[in-house]
Amino acid sequence: MFGRLVQLFLWLSVLTLGFSGVTKTKIEVDGFYFSSLSQEEMKGIRAKGVADMLYEKKQWNQAIRYYEMAAQYIPTEADIYFQLARIYDQRQLFTLAYKYYLKASECYELPENQRKSRENSYYNQVYMGILLVKMGKESKTYLDKAWKIYSDLKAFERELEYDYPEVYLLYREFEDFLMLGFTEKRKNLSTQTNQ
Repeated sequence: MFGRLVQLFLWLSVLTLGFSGVTKTKIEVDGFYFSSLSQEEMKGIRAKGVADMLYEKKQWNQAIRYYEMAAQYIPTEADIYFQLARIYDQRQLFTLAYKYYLKASECYELPENQRKSRENSYYNQVYMGILLVKMGKESKTYLDKAWKIYSDLKAFERELEYDYPEVYLLYREFEDFLMLGFTEKRKNLSTQTNQ
């Protein structure tokens, strides 16, 4: 419900503010304030709002189109790449999903995204780790990358548990899945060496 109100607010803001070269008013979205938005940034915010609505409706093809359009106008917006990664992950296009999880990780580190929801950043890491375990069936290198993500997240386990309980549950699933992935890899290696 709150997400739809934000999207409605974005649409109304865009319509009321017009599309002059630079807007001199402040816009508040999810607790973040934007001022002096260019026409390009406004187009990007609008495209992302449409993409978010399409994502909620599971209209993946159209959502991808609008997320890619938004990325052209606001290329450092981490949530765009996270949503693209989620779509490709759900479609089992793992290479594309991994590419976008990495891009989202890079963008979450940028100063303009520092005040964004840490929760989304954690979700990005956990989902990327789960994806790497799935890809680990092909190569142990992916499992090693997943282990690195798990090790990095381990330092924030208490924060995840108390501040982000939903992410924490997913993190625990990732942990179990990762351990299972390494166990299966060991079984495969021992079977190959015994033959």
